[in-house]
Amino acid sequence: MSEGVLVADNLSAGYGSLVIQRDLNFSIKQGEVFVIMGGSGCGKSTLLRHLIGLQAPLAGRVFFQGEDFWARDADSRANLQQHFGVLYQNGALWGGMTLRENICLPLSTWRPELTAADLRELAAIKLALVGLSGCDELYPAELSGGMRKRAALARALALDPQVLFFDEPSAGLDPLSSMALDELILQLRDSLGSSIVLVTHELPSIYAVADTCLFLDNKTRTQIALGPLADLLEHGPETVQRFLRRGEAAKKRGNTMSESRKPFLIGAFLLGGVALLVAGLLLLSRDSLLSRPVEYVVYFTGALDGLDVGADVTYRGVKVGNVQQINLSYDRTLNDVVMPVTIRINSESARSKKKDRGFDHSIEPLV
Repeated sequence: MSEGVLVADNLSAGYGSLVIQRDLNFSIKQGEVFVIMGGSGCGKSTLLRHLIGLQAPLAGRVFFQGEDFWARDADSRANLQQHFGVLYQNGALWGGMTLRENICLPLSTWRPELTAADLRELAAIKLALVGLSGCDELYPAELSGGMRKRAALARALALDPQVLFFDEPSAGLDPLSSMALDELILQLRDSLGSSIVLVTHELPSIYAVADTCLFLDNKTRTQIALGPLADLLEHGPETVQRFLRRGEAAKKRGNTMSESRKPFLIGAFLLGGVALLVAGLLLLSRDSLLSRPVEYVVYFTGALDGLDVGADVTYRGVKVGNVQQINLSYDRTLNDVVMPVTIRINSESARSKKKDRGFDHSIEPLV
């Protein structure tokens, strides 16, 4: 049998007579980030329940530190679970308890010898580890989504676990909070030496933290790939390749234009959307609606060379506004960085255009 902190041996995951995954075999080493990935509904979270001791597998064995976890009695399993820390998908913090009380709950349960002062100190240390120093007396409802995830992680760290489990940790987080959580996962792995088991289908997180990846397939209901991320990218099955490179495909779809035609097409196609908006205002809007500037946001993928804040926006040769703001954000649907560009349309210029030149349905480059 493979050596590892946590080992699955011919494991079948599911509920009752429903087999979701079968014949799973893998070993999680000390100090590595092990990612369980696959499409929605493939059984990632179900497998996690078997690994952390919430539900017995349909078949096979789970070994923790060489011991057959499910062969032991309930009290022995509970003692082994002290070495597990779990960050659930929704955080699962107790809403009626402060962050300190949430962290002290497992400590007081499993470390009854600790004094009240010891508990307060340890809670403060765990919160500091996840960047929440001074938040001891706050309640979960008083925190942002990212802070709640960090607070739940602080509670998962309460008993200094040997293995940390994360169930879709990026769910519900904005891109920056998700990136910060990925960085925190790596920092904890490096500083504490814990093994990390991460259930996710989020490509940015997989690329950022994974040492070893296990891919669960919906169709075959078993694992079809296991190994380092770089190996799966180069030699993995076609299904895994498509899963891991879907961000690349989205990027290619957004950048199929040739470099020589790119400036023109950006103007004619992408910024052309602004022309339609301006034209619609000219045709349909009342003067009262055009009595003040109107702002719109246009989204781009790829580089926009030469586009700067303050640049003019023109419609059929007449300046009708300018670029107000250029930002960067991460789009989870495209799995790519997009650039929201805020454009302000000046009402006076638009009315002058309507009066002097008339309205034309054609779209011209706006640069």
